[in-house]
Amino acid sequence: MKKTKHLLAIALLAVVSVGFTSCVRNDYYTTEPDPVNHNNNNNNYVFNEEFSNDNRGWAFSSSPDSTYASVRNGMLEFINYSTQASNTQVVQTNGNFNNWFLIESRIKSDNDMGIIFGNSGNNFEYGYSFIINNGGYFIVYKEGNANTNVTVLKGWTQNNAIRSNWNEVTIEQKNGYWTFKVNGYEVHQMEARPVNGTYCGFITLPQTEGYADYLTVSW
Repeated sequence: MKKTKHLLAIALLAVVSVGFTSCVRNDYYTTEPDPVNHNNNNNNYVFNEEFSNDNRGWAFSSSPDSTYASVRNGMLEFINYSTQASNTQVVQTNGNFNNWFLIESRIKSDNDMGIIFGNSGNNFEYGYSFIINNGGYFIVYKEGNANTNVTVLKGWTQNNAIRSNWNEVTIEQKNGYWTFKVNGYEVHQMEARPVNGTYCGFITLPQTEGYADYLTVSW
């Protein structure tokens, strides 16, 4: 579990939430989305977590941060009552992130929750995050490491594909690009960055109750 601060980005979101003249709105989904299938058997290797138990060790509790995670009822419950720090929880996938890969999950929260990938499982590399919130916004971060701060790769952007309840979220690396989708609709694409870790998981920003009901990584 790692905690960081994303206060600048949160403050900026508060500004655009008050006055929508400052926000960027993307309505990419003008056609039907690609079908979502997280049991794709056409790939060579698949890491699959259905949260039927906690054999991989997702659960933790941190009283100083008012944060905990638990696996129950076929879901990961990830609660972050901290007023300042984000929290992440990741597990080893043993995936190969140098070429094509696909990360899929289904998440919901009452604030800000997302996917972490490329984490090294220690302080060397915290990886990247793709976060969505219940107000219909998303953001992409490079999470830095023990010696470097968080970097915003794509600032908070509104997209109507994001729902206030459960959302299917995917991140795909293909032909040198990352494509981020929500509920089958592309919300952002960018040039791929170096990925130095094989741990994946979830991140919650402060004051968030979040849930996930699966995590699949294919490569």
